[in-house]
Amino acid sequence: PNVRLSGENRNFLGITAPLVNTFHFDDPSKYPKGYIVKKDPRRPGISPLLEQNFDRDDGPFAHNAIPPQSMSCAIQHAFNVLNPPPQAVQREDNLLSVRDYDESTIFGFKTIRLQKNDWTPMYAAKYITEVFPCAKVIINIRSNAADQVRSMENTFRSEDGTYKTEEDIHQTNQYLINVAKALGEDAATVIDLAQWKDDVNVFNSLAEW
Repeated sequence: PNVRLSGENRNFLGITAPLVNTFHFDDPSKYPKGYIVKKDPRRPGISPLLEQNFDRDDGPFAHNAIPPQSMSCAIQHAFNVLNPPPQAVQREDNLLSVRDYDESTIFGFKTIRLQKNDWTPMYAAKYITEVFPCAKVIINIRSNAADQVRSMENTFRSEDGTYKTEEDIHQTNQYLINVAKALGEDAATVIDLAQWKDDVNVFNSLAEW
């Protein structure tokens, strides 16, 4: 109750990162592997838009100071657009507005493509923290790589006839574990299918967390 988790969104998290970076960095063609704000030495005194914490009333970059994490609200809203309430609520068939229906709702989404973006675990964690500062991140891995490979071969069709190897699975798992470590234990936790498929206590502990 009061929780709405959406399914896949075609890596929307990874798609939004370059958009935000465009305003964090003067040269959007050089997205960093890490999350380090750099000023362009060719234009001294001109800060990236999201780093300009003062009103500028002249020049081509004139605009008022943008509060920190202003983009977070826009990105969160975009995710909520992809995770709407039931259509009957949207039409207000039950006379309850969407605002009232979602007053206490916790929103969430699933993604399987976090590791496919061109970012380090540290940068992925910093971007998640910037956009969703209050989020709880549940990272689900499958440590039995052989079972995971068989599952993928049985479920997905490869266009070129090649599939992930066990080594690929181990590397992905380690990447996701490193993301969790970068987020910290208050923001992220890791669960393993090899454990929770036979032990309901894993989910009980997760709920307590």
